[in-house]
Amino acid sequence: MLLSSLKDLAKLKNGRTWVFTTSRPHAQDIHREFDDPSIITRVDISAREADVAMFVKQQLENDDDLLELIAADGEPGYGPSLLDRIICSTARQASGMFLLAALQVEHIRASASIRDVNDALTSMPTGLSDMPLTVDELGHALVAEEAGEATPLPRQLDATALVKDKFIVNVCAGLVAVEPMSKRVRLVHATAMEYLDQLGDRHFALAEERITRACLAYLSFDEFANGPSPSDDSMERRLENFPFLQYAAKWWGWHLQKTRSLHLQEMALMLLKNHRSSISISQASHLPSFRFHNYSQLYPKNVNALHVAAQFGLDEFAKSVLADGNADLDSEDSFG
Repeated sequence: MLLSSLKDLAKLKNGRTWVFTTSRPHAQDIHREFDDPSIITRVDISAREADVAMFVKQQLENDDDLLELIAADGEPGYGPSLLDRIICSTARQASGMFLLAALQVEHIRASASIRDVNDALTSMPTGLSDMPLTVDELGHALVAEEAGEATPLPRQLDATALVKDKFIVNVCAGLVAVEPMSKRVRLVHATAMEYLDQLGDRHFALAEERITRACLAYLSFDEFANGPSPSDDSMERRLENFPFLQYAAKWWGWHLQKTRSLHLQEMALMLLKNHRSSISISQASHLPSFRFHNYSQLYPKNVNALHVAAQFGLDEFAKSVLADGNADLDSEDSFG
């Protein structure tokens, strides 16, 4: 009703009537009402990355405890300073949204140690909803999900099972689209996201189990059992060949946390018993959002299954690790 009235007002030809309307996230409602291009000019408003960086810097400077913690990180040769890394990473991932930057700063403020800050930088919220996968990541995830149902698990990615981008879009019946620049797969309508947020658990009751299975199957490939990438160049090649790696390494534990599957816990335990696989996963899960010299080598080494259980808050998984009888309760990773 209000939009219709504003539309009529905007059509007045007296040359004096200007209507300024803003909308987030339902801009399509305004587009639908003001469908005459002669009476509407659309301007997309977002903050510059430099503005967000300034905002983040000011927020950090107002937190004495966090500044004291950051100042304690004086290890030479560690690339950019921790403060610079926080500012750059947060500003880049905020995608021009001050609200998201504020949420990310709050996420970092919960840190009690330098290690917690580093972990927070690799697990910051990357959107007001979860960051969507690229079409390549999604394609590999679909292959991995199918592979996760096989016994024994396949040791390599079956490239012949990858589907074309067009198929992924078509099978979703027009509900998703692939962004031309980022190649990320997004829901076309915000209302679809709201619907899935509210009723997704009812329609996709096994979603978390299937995603966890896909992540674990993917991380079980021989490529990662060969150990971590020894250089930035080799890491880039690995990410190019295995685009689902970073998501799987970073989020498998959070998905497992939402399931009660003993089978998936056993899969995870078997995977992490392979020390070289564990280190590969640790490396991929700690990759920063921006690149600098030696960025791929700044991750905790000597990681074991108990460390991972603590990181993701996997109580039942931790019990399984302890019951296995091989856990070293005094073991520390290279971050302490």
